[in-house]
Amino acid sequence: MFQTRRFLADTPYVFGKGGCSNGVFVDRMGRRRRLAVTLSMAMLLPVLSAPAGSAVAQTAPRILLDMTAWVHPTMPPACTTDQANTGAVAGCRLTGDGSLPSARGFGTPPFPATTVGATIPWVDLTLGSSGHVVVAVQTALNATNATNVNGQTLSVDGDFGPLTAAAVVVYQTAAGLTATGIVDAATATKLGVVNTVAGAFPPTGFTWSGWGYNGSAALTAWEANMVRNTKAWGKVSAQRVQGNPDVMDLYAGFISEITLNGYDIRDIGSYVFRCTASTRKDCNELGPSSLSNHAWGLAMDINTTENPMYTYTTPAGATTTCNVSVKTDMPKWMIDSAQRWGLYWGGYAWSSGCSSPTDIKTATTRDPMHFEFNGTVAQAHAILTRNLDTRACGMVYSDDGTVRNACTESLVPLKDWRIPINVKAPPGATAALVNITLTDAATSGYVTAEDCGPVAQPVRKWSNGNFSAGKTVANLSVVPIDATGRFCLYASGSVQQVVDVQGFFVPASQPGSAGFVSVDQQRVLDTRIAGTPLAGSTPSPLPSLSGIPAGATAVLLNTTVVAPVGPGFVTADSCSRLSTAVPTSSNVNFAAGSVVANLAVVPQVGGSTPASACMWPSVSTHLVVDTQGAFVPDTGLGFSLVPPSRLIDTRGCYDRDAKLVCNTKVGDAQMLRVTGAHGSAALVNLTLTDTVAEMFAVADRCDVLAAGRPLRSNSNSGVGRTVANLAVVPLEADGSFCIWVSRATNVIVDIQGVFEATGALRFVAQNPTRRLDSRVV
Repeated sequence: MFQTRRFLADTPYVFGKGGCSNGVFVDRMGRRRRLAVTLSMAMLLPVLSAPAGSAVAQTAPRILLDMTAWVHPTMPPACTTDQANTGAVAGCRLTGDGSLPSARGFGTPPFPATTVGATIPWVDLTLGSSGHVVVAVQTALNATNATNVNGQTLSVDGDFGPLTAAAVVVYQTAAGLTATGIVDAATATKLGVVNTVAGAFPPTGFTWSGWGYNGSAALTAWEANMVRNTKAWGKVSAQRVQGNPDVMDLYAGFISEITLNGYDIRDIGSYVFRCTASTRKDCNELGPSSLSNHAWGLAMDINTTENPMYTYTTPAGATTTCNVSVKTDMPKWMIDSAQRWGLYWGGYAWSSGCSSPTDIKTATTRDPMHFEFNGTVAQAHAILTRNLDTRACGMVYSDDGTVRNACTESLVPLKDWRIPINVKAPPGATAALVNITLTDAATSGYVTAEDCGPVAQPVRKWSNGNFSAGKTVANLSVVPIDATGRFCLYASGSVQQVVDVQGFFVPASQPGSAGFVSVDQQRVLDTRIAGTPLAGSTPSPLPSLSGIPAGATAVLLNTTVVAPVGPGFVTADSCSRLSTAVPTSSNVNFAAGSVVANLAVVPQVGGSTPASACMWPSVSTHLVVDTQGAFVPDTGLGFSLVPPSRLIDTRGCYDRDAKLVCNTKVGDAQMLRVTGAHGSAALVNLTLTDTVAEMFAVADRCDVLAAGRPLRSNSNSGVGRTVANLAVVPLEADGSFCIWVSRATNVIVDIQGVFEATGALRFVAQNPTRRLDSRVV
C-alpha cells in the first residue's frame, strides 16, 4: 500500500491503495493502513485486515521494468507550490524553498557549535572567509531582522559567500556605516561580534564517532523523535531505516516499490547526525545551516559503492561535463518513483547541477546515492495521501510465468492481471476451496483460478466466476495450488477481487480429513412460505439439517437470497461463531430486490450431531437453503482434481439428443444432458447467461430430474445477468448428468474435479479466512 492502494493478499507481493511486500501498506509504526474509499458495491463485502506489506512501482501491464542505469539524466521541472501542497509531485522535482527543515515544521535540533576561546585582534571578514566567527556574524545579522536579501534568509553556515556579503551591505546601510560588504572592526563592534580563537571541539555532550554524532548525550531528546521501520519494507528488513516520523511513510512507499520491482538494495543509510559531505561532516567551525538533511532524518543513501558522490569535470576535447556518464546503478523508473514520493535525487547534482546532458558546465557534483525530502510536514502528508488515494498496485504474473509489479490509477486491478494468492495451506494440500467475490467492475468478464506458471493458451477455456458492471457476485471454487500453497487469479476485465478460504483437499492419511458423502438434495429452509424474511444483522439457525450423516465436519448448502430490502451479503457459518461477532467473510453478495445463489461450506464444530448451521444476512431478506452433501471422516468418497475444462457451452455447437446443434438455448422447463465426467459425483461450475426472464436451474442425475419438476435449485439468474455457481452433481454410471432450467437460457459447464472411491484427497474444513482483498491496504 502508501503511494497507492495495495491489493490485500497473504502473498509475498504487493497490492493496495497506493501500493506491496506481503500485500498491505504498513506505516512507520508497523500499523496496517486502511483506506477510506467508497467503491460502489465493494463496501458491501466484509473487510478483514491482512499481513504487512508496502507499495510498488508503476508499470504497464505485460511490461517488465527496464533495469538499465540512467547515466545521462535530464531534470524534470521543479515542482510548483501548488503541486507540492496538493501532493501532485509525480514528474517534478520537489526542491523546496531553500529554508532549513526547522522552518518547515521538522523541529530544531541542538548543534555542536564551536566553543569560543580567547579574544584576539579583529581581522576583516570578506568573501571566502569561514569559521566560527563568520557563524557569529551571520547569527548577529539574522538577529537584526534587517538583512533579508531577495526574500532569502541568511544561512548560518560559517561560509562568507555572496549572500552573506549582500546581507552585510544591507546592514551597513541601515546602520549608517560605509556599505562595503566587508565586516570590518566598526561593523563587528556594531554587531557585537569579537574575534576569538576556536575553543575545545566538539562541545560537551557531543561525541564524534568518525561518521556522526549519533547517540551523543546532547541528542537524547532529539533522537527520541526518530523512528525505525518496525516491519519489512519490500525486501528491506525491519529496523534498517531510521528517520523523521513525518516522512517515514514516504520512505516506506519508495523502498517497497523499488525493491519489489527488482532493484537490489545492498546497503542503506538514513538518520545520521552530521553536517553535509561538501563541508565538514563533524560541523567544526560551521553553523546550523550546514547540517545535513540526514541529521533531521530527511535523507537516505542507497548503495554507496555503486553510486558515489563525485565531482565531474569536462573531459579534454569535450564542451561540457553534463554529458559525462554518471556512475550509478539506478534506472530511470526508480528516480520517477522517488519523485512521486516527494524525494529529490542527488544524481541531478547540487547547486551547479545539469538540467540535461546538453547543458554547458565545466564541473558538477552529483550524489546519486542520496535521496532527500525538501518539503514541509504538510506537503509530506499531502504526498502520502495522494499516493494512497490515486493508485492501486500489486505483484502480478504475466502469461509467460514471469513476475512483475504493476499499478493502475483506477484503484481496480486491471484486465489480464494474474494476482498470486497464498492460501496458507497445510502440508500436502493440493487444492483449496475458496469463495471468490467480484465487484466494482465497469464491464462484463470472468476470472479463472490457475497455476502461476506459463499459460499455454492466453484465452481461457473455463471460468471460476463471472462479473458484470455494477454487480457484486460470489462463487465457490476448488482451485489447484502449488507446492508453496499458491494459485493465481486471472481476470479478463478490470474488477475488484476478494478471496475467502474455506478449506483444503489433503491426502487421505492426514488426520481430520473427511470424505464426501452425497445426500438426497432437499430444501431445508424457504422463508417465502411463511412470508417472514430473516432479520438483518442477526444470526438465524436453520430449522433442521436432516439427512446429514453423524460426525460430519462440514456441510454443503446451496444458499439463495430472494428479494432483499437492500444491498448486502449473507454469511453461512456455525451458530457459535455467528453469535459472537459480525462476520468477516461472506458467501453470497446481492443488490436490493435480486435473486442470487451460491454454494456454501459450513464447518461443524467438533463434528457435532445433528448437523447445524446459522445464516447471518446483513439486511432483511428471504432465504432459500438446499442441502447438497457433507464431508465425514473415515468414510465417503475421495476427491480427484481434473484439469479445468469446459464440458458444454450452448452458445457454441454441442451434442443434443444425438444431433449437433449450435447456439441453441436450453428451452423453458427443458433438460440438458452433459457428458464427460467420471466417478460418483462431479464438482462443476454452472454458468447461466442470455436469460430471458427470472429463472433457476437444477443439476442432478438425469433420472431424478426426469421424474418431476425439481423443488430445489443450484443457480438463479435473470435478464441481463451472467451467473456462475458451484455445484456437486451426482453422476450416472456413464458419467453423465442433467441440468434442468425453468426458463430459456444458455448453459456453460466447467468441471473442476470428481468425487470417487479411488480419489486420493479428502477435505479439511476451516473457518473462512480472507487471503485477498484488492479493495483495501
